[in-house]
Amino acid sequence: MLLKNMMRATSVTFIVLMSLVTAQAQIALPQGNVLNLNTSSDVLYLETRILFNTGIYKSEDYCWNKISDSLDSRWLVSSCFNGDCKNDLLASGCFIKDFGLNDSTCFLAFHVQTNSFNGTSVIKYNIYNKKNSADKTVLTFNIHYRNTTGVLVKNLPNQAIIAPNPSAESIVLRTIESVKDVEIQIRDVMGEIVIQQLYNDFSSETINISNLTEGVYFVNIIPVFPRNEKDVNIPVWSTLKFIKQ
Repeated sequence: MLLKNMMRATSVTFIVLMSLVTAQAQIALPQGNVLNLNTSSDVLYLETRILFNTGIYKSEDYCWNKISDSLDSRWLVSSCFNGDCKNDLLASGCFIKDFGLNDSTCFLAFHVQTNSFNGTSVIKYNIYNKKNSADKTVLTFNIHYRNTTGVLVKNLPNQAIIAPNPSAESIVLRTIESVKDVEIQIRDVMGEIVIQQLYNDFSSETINISNLTEGVYFVNIIPVFPRNEKDVNIPVWSTLKFIKQ
């Protein structure tokens, strides 16, 4: 009887401990689960941060899949997960590791160009822990375009590259064609701007990164267009990633 009671107590203790450990993991969305984005700019750059209190899990244990979207087929769209950008909305995948220590930060971003066709769309993604079915959330983007002109990206280059990558001292950011009036931003994994510069005519620039701490950074190439001061959405034409050694 004593042995049975000890085994029962041990089992209860184990279940309680497992419950406490499992509860450590959570998906947090600092900007909220529902983002309402209204803009009159033809290009819209949407980004949200996802924070994982990883606990017993790893960042790559967290994955995503598209639930639905109502995008107009005339719009151009690309999606970015941790800086890896692809055309169209990616259907599914898992986050990459090493974006933090115990807590990890991941990014979802979308670039949408309306081509002057106004409209409304809803994009929904499921974010989940593949090792804990209870650890999940749904991220919703409500997008509303109005009064767009379709005169944005026609003068921007088709490609941009960073070299060398990784680098310890400096990087060279280069576009295939020169482009007028852009802002170059370098952000860390927490989304903070660490380097920022405006260019009237950009094609190539050597950027000193020796003062940055080691880690992953993102370069945003942002076309500078006249826009209403109340329009807080910033159109980002391109996002690239590099590693500071």
